Amino acid sequence: LSMQEWKHPFSSARYMAGFIRDNGLQRTHEIVSFPSWAGSALLPYLPDTEFWYPDAKRYGTYVVWNQQRERLERSYKEEPARLMRAIHRRFLGERNVLVLLNKPVADPERYRLDPVKEYSDPDAIKLSERYYLYALRTKPVRAPGAEHAR
Repeated sequence: LSMQEWKHPFSSARYMAGFIRDNGLQRTHEIVSFPSWAGSALLPYLPDTEFWYPDAKRYGTYVVWNQQRERLERSYKEEPARLMRAIHRRFLGERNVLVLLNKPVADPERYRLDPVKEYSDPDAIKLSERYYLYALRTKPVRAPGAEHAR
């Protein structure tokens, strides 16, 4: 280990994983992680846990570095709305879904996300491993009075 690693955390992964573990969220929630490489850094601290990786279209504990994943990651980064549509389609109607990102969402309400926790240690060496955890609202929204309309 370098002296810098003794003085500063490498990333915020351990801290976000601790929050998830301490609150039992890995047992009570589906966790979506994007990009997959950022979320996979938490999994050594969360035994027996898998995240769903939208850029790989699978559950996993590690990243498969292939062209399909790279294309989807690039596409979702260029068009965040497309990422959120894919997540909503995958988890439509399910309860207890968390979305773990390495960048904050500019307009969480637009994507039906509720902020849960942020770990963004300014002293971390790996700044791309800052974490933003959101609860995903997956239930369809009914318009007022819709139950009476025919």
